[in-house]
Amino acid sequence: MNSKGIVSRSQSALQTIGNGVGDFVANATGGPISLAEGSFPAITNLIEINDPVNGSNTYSLQLNSNFFTVTDSSVCNDCTGWVQFVYQNMPNSGVAYGSLWYILLNQTSCPSSAWELYYGNCFLSYYVSVPMQPIAGLSNIRVYGQTANGTDSMTVAVGSTLYTVNQPSVLGDFSSAWQSAEYNIFGVGSYAAVGFNDGVSFSVLTSIANGTTNAPSCSSTSYTGETSALNLTSPCSTNGGTLPSISFTEGNGGGTAAPIAPTP
Repeated sequence: MNSKGIVSRSQSALQTIGNGVGDFVANATGGPISLAEGSFPAITNLIEINDPVNGSNTYSLQLNSNFFTVTDSSVCNDCTGWVQFVYQNMPNSGVAYGSLWYILLNQTSCPSSAWELYYGNCFLSYYVSVPMQPIAGLSNIRVYGQTANGTDSMTVAVGSTLYTVNQPSVLGDFSSAWQSAEYNIFGVGSYAAVGFNDGVSFSVLTSIANGTTNAPSCSSTSYTGETSALNLTSPCSTNGGTLPSISFTEGNGGGTAAPIAPTP
């Protein structure tokens, strides 16, 4: 879900979350991640999501892995892999999807015709249709990613209703290399940016399972190329237990986010 970079600007000099910077990421301690969950336990004053390129209330909810080395020579020769579990809401197109993405970074050719070469990266995706969701119900959506017994799964949960896609793992190294999870709201794809109405605030919860009760560590980075015109408004809190997690808040601090189109 990458392309050219996006610059964001606003009345209050908002920091951009995404495009390699500005987000909080949960890093497993004690073993690789087998399951991750992203959600917004609380959202305040959300009226509109603004994407000037793709349309109003167009966005993605991304649960992203860390980058990792792919050692399977039938896929690539020690290249960098990446996995995304994504909900994409696209009202202008009348569709919404849950999608499982496999990405090989910095490639000149792809392993087979099933992959798409786009801006120097190879993409392979699997989808499940999901009813479009009103932004008033955004806190009712959870995105899950899982890898177990040679199968990768992504699930979009809307309340108690689950929309799932399962796929035999395309990148065999993923199950042992998944160490970090990032969750947030971003542009829908291809480095799109989203902004929001004045005064919006999100509480973000990223939970992981890695066979331990250890609290994850928290780092400030981002793996995706899409962006969101928000500021981090709290420190990152880490919690251990049956489902270790990180939590934090973000918002636009009273400024109206106004993303601008991709720059060449």
